[in-house]
Formats: sequence, structure tokens, C-alpha cells
Amino acid sequence: MSVRIRTILIAFSALLVGALAGSVAGWYEATNFTARFFGDGWMLGKAVEVQTQVAVLKKIRNGQTAEATELLETHLDGNIMPLSNSKEYADRTNFAVAQAIQMARDYRSQYPRHTTFKDVDNAVNGVLQNPPGPASNQP
Repeated sequence: MSVRIRTILIAFSALLVGALAGSVAGWYEATNFTARFFGDGWMLGKAVEVQTQVAVLKKIRNGQTAEATELLETHLDGNIMPLSNSKEYADRTNFAVAQAIQMARDYRSQYPRHTTFKDVDNAVNGVLQNPPGPASNQP
């Protein structure tokens, strides 16, 4: 094998090893970043839920049931607004979403609620009055 061919093969091998190492390092960094990003958001959500639950429990224990109810109603509004079904979701998710919307619709027909925020009322009513498409009957 000539020196020129050997040099080309060594250079090509080094380039290939470098590209492979760069790809692995890039994949690792992207995966690590994504896990931190979504983990951070998930943890923040859980922290807010704990704070809400503690606030509600304190209100109940202090006999402030109207204030506790309002906190829960506000929390419910925030959870109703993003509900939707999608072909990308698993059947069990779409089924759970349809059940949750039906439960919220039944609850709100028995206990109607209007906030001082028209946009919130419209968004909640939009989900409750126009439920997402058909969901599977099987979870």
C-alpha cells in the first residue's frame, strides 16, 4: 500500500471516528438537556400543586369553606382549559380526557360558575360545550 493511500485511509478513519464521537456527544447532550428541561417543568408543576393543596387544606381546617371551594374551582378551570383529544394520544388518554370533560360538564351544570375573567370563562365553556371528537370506549 502506498504512503498516499495509507495517509488518505488514516485521515478518512480519523474523520469517521471524529464524526461518530461528535454524534454520540451531541446525542448525549441533547438527551440530557431535554430530560432537564421537561423534568424542571414537571417538578415546578408538582410544587404548585402541593402549594395549592396545602392552601385548600388550611382553608378547610380554618372553616373557610367558601375560600377553599374558590381555590378548587380556580384549579379546576386551569385543568379544564387545555383538555383535548388527539390522534397522537393513546386511546386510554383520549378516553380519560372524555371522561374528565363529562365529569366537569356534569359538575358545572349542577354548580355553575362565572369568574371575573371573561377569557377564562370562554375557554372553559368552549371545552365543556364542544367536547373533543369521539374517544374509544376502552381505556
